[in-house]
Amino acid sequence: MEDPYGYLHGHPAPRHHCDKASMAPIRVSDVIGPRAWRQSRTYAELAGSMGMRYELIVPLVVSSREYSALGILRADRDLTDSDRETAARLQPVLIGLHTLAARVVRPPPPDSFAGQLTLPKRCLRVNARFCGSSAAD
Repeated sequence: MEDPYGYLHGHPAPRHHCDKASMAPIRVSDVIGPRAWRQSRTYAELAGSMGMRYELIVPLVVSSREYSALGILRADRDLTDSDRETAARLQPVLIGLHTLAARVVRPPPPDSFAGQLTLPKRCLRVNARFCGSSAAD
């Protein structure tokens, strides 16, 4: 698994999800103690630099070649079991959005249209809903 910034190998979540073949949302505190977390490079460069001590990780893709997850950070207190359960209920929607965002809409070659790029209406509708507008519908 490619890790250009070295964060994945220092973060406990990818290791946990890959080792356990699990897609369950977890808190960092579920897999590593607070002292070890605060001493990690990942904490120092990501969460700690923003003043965030706690993190809930919602995996979106877990495989031997790819790991992608949504991290929800909090400064004042750890996320609760209820937060983790809510994340688990939302996870299928988040995975769907991640999958949709990963698709590249390629326009036709420049010579096949008269200077005007038109995206499929479905793409515009999804983007508009995501932005909170229904103007494209």
